[in-house]
Amino acid sequence: MIVGVSVGILFLGMSAGSFLTPGILASLGSVNRVFLLDAAISLIALVSVPFVTKNYPRDYAGRSLKGVFKAGMFKNWYVGLIISSLSVMFGGIAASALGLFPFIGKSTAESYAGVLSGLSFLGSALGAIILPPIFESIRRVRAGMVFTSLIAVASMALLGYGLAYSGNYGVLMASFFSFGFFGNAYWSMAMTSTTRYSPDPAQAGFATSMYSVATNLGVAFIPTFLGPYFIGNPGPGVGIVVGAVALGFIISFFLKVSLSSSTGNQEAQASQA
Repeated sequence: MIVGVSVGILFLGMSAGSFLTPGILASLGSVNRVFLLDAAISLIALVSVPFVTKNYPRDYAGRSLKGVFKAGMFKNWYVGLIISSLSVMFGGIAASALGLFPFIGKSTAESYAGVLSGLSFLGSALGAIILPPIFESIRRVRAGMVFTSLIAVASMALLGYGLAYSGNYGVLMASFFSFGFFGNAYWSMAMTSTTRYSPDPAQAGFATSMYSVATNLGVAFIPTFLGPYFIGNPGPGVGIVVGAVALGFIISFFLKVSLSSSTGNQEAQASQA
């Protein structure tokens, strides 16, 4: 729940940026002023960090720079890489792909692409905030990961086909939002799963930080190379992106959802004390 809500707020901010930046730019009059506004907001965030983290990790066994690595984490890192990179990729190529349809003009394609990106981020925010807490509260996290990854596969198939062959704006709006909603809920639960490899949450930093590293590497490279290929080769492109998300669905059956025995022993001892 905590990871989902935190990640959801991140994407809620990204969605707000996608929707509001055109209006902010029109109000401020230049890109330079928009960047200055961003810098000011970042400074506010920087000042707040020491106040909200000064007691961390007060409730854990102890501060530690020693991380935990297990080979099984690679499954989690793949999920983080593929969900985020495809979300960014389709947001980036939407205008170019839609511009290839003769019934959609260039200016219209750019407008549609902005809305589609915003819907993807909004879906990511709402999915991460709403779904992980629900599956956690009913103790069905495994089922939640399987369900959300399955719907993400279906959404990706609809999104890829719509962007490559259809150009139907309504279908694309639904598929962009749906992939964000279910894909990022799965992303959040897969990230939480990496902490299950650690006997102490204070030592889970390496696993979660490498999850973010894998995510950002995917965002850096996959859209750069796969995006242009998808536009030029829509048939194989759709197969690749659907297959990549389908592999994430298969992985959902094998992600770690329970705490390690050592963690359970620590919690039992703490409750007895």
